[in-house]
Amino acid sequence: MTPETRRNVLRYGIAIDLVILATGAGMLLPPMPAVLLAVFGAAVLVSTWKGGWPGGLTALVLSVIALAGMFSFGALPLLLFATACAAAASALVVATRPRTAVALAGVPVSEPVSLRVDESPSLRVAESPSLPVDESPSLRVDEPSSLRVAEPAVEETSTTGRLDDSTAPPAQGAIARELEAQAREEAERELEARLAREREEAKRGKARLAKEREEAKREKARLAKEREEAKREKARLEAARVEAEQRAAREREEAERELAARLAKEREEAERE
Repeated sequence: MTPETRRNVLRYGIAIDLVILATGAGMLLPPMPAVLLAVFGAAVLVSTWKGGWPGGLTALVLSVIALAGMFSFGALPLLLFATACAAAASALVVATRPRTAVALAGVPVSEPVSLRVDESPSLRVAESPSLPVDESPSLRVDEPSSLRVAEPAVEETSTTGRLDDSTAPPAQGAIARELEAQAREEAERELEARLAREREEAKRGKARLAKEREEAKREKARLAKEREEAKREKARLEAARVEAEQRAAREREEAERELAARLAKEREEAERE
């Protein structure tokens, strides 16, 4: 993987991870618009701080999509949120541009970058207190040989120092990247576990609602059956009442006929007497 590809992956990966974490936090927090906007705004600012304006723009677009799709925000709050985040991210990019560039290049910001100019071996030997330089003619003849003997040690020392200085920043950058990758993986695992628990709770809630709906249907059917039985009982009582009235009417007619016949018979007997 080239350094440019690694920087792009780090830049956009941080933005995507922070928006995912903000979405999970927004689902767990109380449904308050101010809290949700603050959480997503923090994700945008941190993405801008770590990944520059591409990371901040990616986080802003994903945050607007998440707020509109999952939390049902209107157009005006989203426009105000995007404007405020863009202004804050622009100020943050202007303030942290050198730090962001050096961090993405893999060089720790806390350590100053310095350029070393190695002195020549001859000068180092001349300045060394262990090899005094005598200006006498006899010693001046032997000076090149002593210098040639001391030269490899000086070069070896400077080479070792350069290797140590060159390998230290990449090692620190690799450790920082490894720690960041571990933290991101742990956060992803926690988010996945939390989402799994929420899905399980949602399934249980759905099953409970289905059971309550089934019980409501059975209760409704029972009430309908009771109403039907009440209607049949009412019809039966009405039929019994009508039958009783008809029976009473027939008995009254028979009684009237009997009374009329008895009166007629009594009048006939009275007339004969």
